[in-house]
Order: sequence, then C-alpha cells, then structure tokens
Amino acid sequence: GLAWTDTATDAAAKSLTITGLLNGYQYESRVAAVTAVGTGAFSSVITTPVAGVPNSPVNVTAVPSVEAVTVTWASGGNGGYPLTSFVVQWRQQFTVAWTSVTVGPTAQSAAIQTPGGAIETRVSAVNASGSSDAVLADVVAVPALAQSSTVSSGVVRPYRDGFQDSTRIRVASNAVTTGKVRILDAKGKVVASWSLPRATVWIRDWAGRTAAGSRLPNGSYRVITTLSWRSATRTLPTRTIFVATSQVGAPSVSSSGSTVYPARDGYVDRVTIRVRTNLPASGKIVIKSKGSTVWTGKLSRSMSWAVSWNGRKRNGTTLTPGKYTVTSQLKGGEGTARSSSTKINVSSKKLTSVTGQVTYSAEAARDDCGGFGYRVCELTRETIAGKSVIATSYYTGSTTDDLLWSAHSLPLPAGTTKWRIKAFAESTDARYVLGYCTSDASVVDDCPSGRGAAFPAYSEGTITFPWTTTGADDRYGDFFVGSYDWGFLYVATYTIEYVHTVLK
Repeated sequence: GLAWTDTATDAAAKSLTITGLLNGYQYESRVAAVTAVGTGAFSSVITTPVAGVPNSPVNVTAVPSVEAVTVTWASGGNGGYPLTSFVVQWRQQFTVAWTSVTVGPTAQSAAIQTPGGAIETRVSAVNASGSSDAVLADVVAVPALAQSSTVSSGVVRPYRDGFQDSTRIRVASNAVTTGKVRILDAKGKVVASWSLPRATVWIRDWAGRTAAGSRLPNGSYRVITTLSWRSATRTLPTRTIFVATSQVGAPSVSSSGSTVYPARDGYVDRVTIRVRTNLPASGKIVIKSKGSTVWTGKLSRSMSWAVSWNGRKRNGTTLTPGKYTVTSQLKGGEGTARSSSTKINVSSKKLTSVTGQVTYSAEAARDDCGGFGYRVCELTRETIAGKSVIATSYYTGSTTDDLLWSAHSLPLPAGTTKWRIKAFAESTDARYVLGYCTSDASVVDDCPSGRGAAFPAYSEGTITFPWTTTGADDRYGDFFVGSYDWGFLYVATYTIEYVHTVLK
C-alpha cells in the first residue's frame, strides 16, 4: 500500500496490538517516538503476514464396507493458526444435502454409517480463521446389509433310518456379527437353540430332536434367527420345518401282463411285477395259491422295484395252472408293515403251429392292373375247367413288350409265419408268370418290381407257389400274375395256404 495508518500510544507503552486486519495479506509496520519537541526517526520496516485459513487436506480416500465408509486423509498447513477440527461430509450420489461429522484436529480418519448405494465423501480442515476448501474422494459403492436364514429341507423324519433324518440350517450375513437360532413348537415353546459366534456364515444340522437327543413330536416347528447389527437385534424371516413320520403308505402293485405262460417258448413266459411306495422301505414279494407260498422275492431299500417272475417255483418247477395272488409287504423306518396285492394267472398253453387255407375269388383279390403298350385288365365271366366263373381277364397286343400283369393283395391270418399261393389259370399261349412278396399294408406297390424273366414261367392249370416266410410286421400276402406273350390269361380263384401259431 502507499498510505500509512498512524496509531498513537501513551509514553509508557512498550507494545501495541493492531486488530481488524484482513486475512491473507502482509502488513508493514514501523515505530517512532514523539516528544514535545517533535517526532523521532521511524524504526526500520518490519513485514508481518497475517494468519489465514488452513490449507486443504490432501489424499482423501474412502473405503466402503457394509453400510459404512471409512474416510482417510493427510493434513496440509494450518494457515498460521492451530487446527481446531476436521469436518467429514457424505451424501448419496446425485442428492443435494450433505451429512457432516466433526472429528478432532489430530484425526486422520473417520468411520461413518451410510445406507447402501453410491456414496460421495469430502473433508475440510478448520482453524480459528475458518475452513479450508473441501476435498472430494472418489465415489464408492457401499453394499447394503444382506442377511439370510435357510433350511435345506422343510421335512425332518428323525427315525435315523437314513431318509431325511435331518435338515441343514444355514445363516449368512455379509457383515461380521453374532446372533442366535431358536426352534419353537406350535405352542411357542423353545425346543432347541444355539448361539452364533462372531462370523459371517453359520451352518448346523437339526435332527428334529431336543439338545438331549429326545425325538420331538410330529408337527410344525418355526426357526427364529436373530442377528446383531449396529447395537440392535434384527430378526430374520421365519422358516418352517415339519417333523414327520417315516411310516410308508400302502404300496401299489401291478404286473406287465395278467397271464404268464411258463412253457419257455418265448411267448409271455415272464411278467414284470412293479411295486411303488411313497417313502424308502424294504420288504418282500410273496406269491401264493390257495394259502400256500410258492415264490418269494426280497425288496431291498428303495421306493420302486421291478421284479421278473416266470410262473414257476424258485427251483424251476412248473406251477399248476390257475390264479395266483402276488402280495408286496413293505416296512419303512417306523410303524407296521404295509401290503398290497394283485392277481396273475398261470397258463399251461403254449404256441402251436397250425396249417390252414383261405380261398378268394379273383374279383375279391384284385388290387391293381397295369402293363405296357396296349393293355386291358377286367373281370369277365369265363369258362375255366368246364365251369362258368368270374375271372380276371387281361391281354396284351404290344409288339415291343408283351408283359401284362395283375397285382393282388390278400390278408394273412394273425400269427402267420409262412404262406404260399395256389391258383388255377388258363392262357391263350399257355404260358404265364407268378411272383409274390409280403407287406404291412393292403396296397400292392413293390411286387411288380420283380416281374419279368426273374420269375419262372408256368403252364396253365393249377400251380402252387413255394412257401415264403413272413416278417414280423407282415399282414398281407402280395402277388401278381402276368402273361409273357400275346394273348389272354384268365385266373378265377386264389387259395392261400398258411402256417400260423396259436396258443393251445
């Protein structure tokens, strides 16, 4: 500055305090003695800075934990006055208001409680002159408190038979804490309890019994879990466990067939007996006739079984034909045995081959006609072997391909294992061919592919095919008759000879 400000004191003064100065400036001062004669020389100028606000804290960091943040910093200069405190502030990101916490002048950290979410923090230093500018830390993600109590199974069957003997109670917290688990019966009485030491995860199995090992009555029990948090006790959602019996219900018994034929010919000479129940159990199958046991089988511990029976005794002896009672007897972890029964017939019948025949008219047998060039396929009344009959009449006049054919499909009796065709035919040229195959449908579509020179020629009159074996799914005998040469061919009847199996 250019102008000096004078301040007078009395002659005895040795010092002077000047007030009202502005923070942050430097001031020059000088002193001169005054007498009646005049003013003496001024002292040399002394430059003095005036103390101001402290420098800002540096290196402010925030470390999150469950619903809390620890803020740390390093202090800058105090601005000439001793620091009086630090002010730590926090808020949820994008909100307006800050929450303040004041700590002592020597502190370098502060732990503050916050809700979960994105949290902003900042720190400022304070002395007699005022506060420094606040320094922001990076925004941190603070996890919310997460605590849970679960059970692995809502059912306990405390019979100690290996099936649902216990359930596992698991308590978890993402913050280190302590707590307690209590199990209450339907009347609210505590039947079991245990403390949870300081940790984050606790696991314990409960077998539906008291601490002394006594089995509790069947019924509903509540699992009450409490955990400490911020000087308060928090109760987690209640879990329910049912203490239940190990008594099995009545089993179901069925068989793959109502009759077994123990002739060992491959036809239903075994049946499968199936047993099912609602809980693990063990037991046996007993087969009786007129009160006498003829066969037994063991059922190892399970909930379902499939047992094969051949209609004989264990030693292979054939049983007397008749109706037999099959009983399943099962016992679970506790209680009495439960049983159910079904009936199975034992038959002495066996598969027997029978030969038969069926005769069809040409009109009933005809399925399709075809040929090449000029062709005709029709039913006419013709005289064959001296008799007037309805016959299949067809001929060809083609000079390039003389083959004409008429295809037929006849149903085979159930169980047919082999068959053959007998036919009576008359032909102008005395020569014709026959071919055959089998199929699972009544439509002839594959026999003609074998026509022509692949088949032998026959003379008119009665002819018999060789035997042909049917496949598992064959239900029709397919065949065709055709002429090799120009002329007419008449066929009145077709007879199927077959061999099929019947139970007898």
